Amino acid sequence: YQRRVHGEAVSHSPQRMVSPFPLPPSFYRLYDSAAVRGGLVPRPPPPPPSDGSFKMFGATIKVDDPLVLPLESQHVAPRLYSMAADFDHASELRGLKGKLLARFVDLLGVVSDCSPEKRTAILSEIKDIFLNMEHLLNEFRPHQARETVLAMMEAG
Repeated sequence: YQRRVHGEAVSHSPQRMVSPFPLPPSFYRLYDSAAVRGGLVPRPPPPPPSDGSFKMFGATIKVDDPLVLPLESQHVAPRLYSMAADFDHASELRGLKGKLLARFVDLLGVVSDCSPEKRTAILSEIKDIFLNMEHLLNEFRPHQARETVLAMMEAG
């Protein structure tokens, strides 16, 4: 159906379901039953390297590199949480959230005092807290991906 927004006709279609995964590549059609039986299918691509390195988007990637680089190796912010043996992402994120709220309240006080030096220091600390929170969330992504796939396999 169509609706007018600011004098222009805008058509709306019913919402579509969107898959969480991309569609298969278009060459999958080359692998129909007749082509497979007749041996007319293209050769499969080479397997991914199991050791060494490869190039992706112009950057050299080593196979044995960790998925998420340690915060210290990125040289963007100091680590503000501990890496103890009983490390828990959720509790560390809660702790960083508390620090963030405290520094935000401090920032409000400094802004009202018009102190640019203190404001710059607090903004830098807030930036470091956000970078640490982002890093903790990125460390959790592989676990999240595994759990999502497991849940989809159990449901299907």
